[in-house]
Amino acid sequence: MHLHAEDKFEVSDLNQLTVRTPCRILRSPFWCRLGPRAEACTAITFEAPNSRPQEEEIIPKTLPFAHCGVLLLALTSLALLGAPIDRALGDKPSTPVTVVNPDTSPIPSQVVNPAASPALTSSVDDPGRVAYQSFNDQPSSCSGNLCQFVFPNVPDGHHLVIQHISGNFGFTGDPLLVMVDVFGGGAFSSFLAPVAHAGPAFFSAFDQPALLYFDAGVTASMQVFVGSSSFLGVPLVELSGYLLDCTVSPCAPIAH
Repeated sequence: MHLHAEDKFEVSDLNQLTVRTPCRILRSPFWCRLGPRAEACTAITFEAPNSRPQEEEIIPKTLPFAHCGVLLLALTSLALLGAPIDRALGDKPSTPVTVVNPDTSPIPSQVVNPAASPALTSSVDDPGRVAYQSFNDQPSSCSGNLCQFVFPNVPDGHHLVIQHISGNFGFTGDPLLVMVDVFGGGAFSSFLAPVAHAGPAFFSAFDQPALLYFDAGVTASMQVFVGSSSFLGVPLVELSGYLLDCTVSPCAPIAH
């Protein structure tokens, strides 16, 4: 069938219409009309009779060979990019991965946890950590201006870490100063405790942060010295922190 510019003809079945160039097609019902340059068949438009043309769509019936090559190249690139992602997001191993650095021939290594984006961590000692507190109201000796206390030995297979030193003392007069010492097995901590005045008596109460390490079998001791007074009532002291169970998680020897 030969068509001229502005010719119209009715199409009953769009599937039977063969178009060899990109065409603008309107939604049915429609008439077919060639564009102004019929000899080039630049476009075929379809429009509903006696109504304004609806929104046009560009439907390319065929793609030039060059365009097909570009499309094939783009799809191939996407496939190559997707391959490593699939491998990275693959199934996790069924068992934990263990990295071993042998003591006989260790590889120098350093683990850095940046402050800008830190990773969540936990102490390797946590599985063997046991809360510890030892209260003592029975001084081994308490006369004049000196009071001494002895705490139980650190159990075998454990390390003791002291984090707080606490006490409560009364005095018959102004002690001028109250000095507290905790020591044992090479560990030592000393500080001056505060003093308060209430009526004719003087008192000292404290909870001092500390960090002391004691090996298994070591005895921790405390002594309290006052400048010029004597003790009044029952003195109370306590050491608190935690024990490390070295049978659960091996403990490195404490360096002195």
